[in-house]
Amino acid sequence: MKATGVLIIILAILVPPLHAEGSDAIYNTLMTNYIAMCWTDLAVAYYGLDKGRREMNPIARFYIDKPGLAIVFIALDNLVVSYASHELYKRNKIVAIGLIALVTIAKGYILYRNLQEWR
Repeated sequence: MKATGVLIIILAILVPPLHAEGSDAIYNTLMTNYIAMCWTDLAVAYYGLDKGRREMNPIARFYIDKPGLAIVFIALDNLVVSYASHELYKRNKIVAIGLIALVTIAKGYILYRNLQEWR
């Protein structure tokens, strides 16, 4: 599982969010943070599993014991969120920034709770 954690961290650095030219710096930062937190959350989950913890997310329980599937699932999540928020951004920048900010805050809270629980 430790090799999987290293692979996840590498992918988090290499998988860029979808951005259009001229995108707002706040939007780009929020999308980058969201994607980084998704991959970090997966790495933290594997760390917790290595320490004998159990995955609490019922959706993640489906794929957490299959690292390849976990990577595909997180990559698809990132792709869907990036694409949908980018399409919204083209129509209404303020709403898109607000929505991705809420999603990023929620993901950050989940990551924070996992880190507090699994340390």
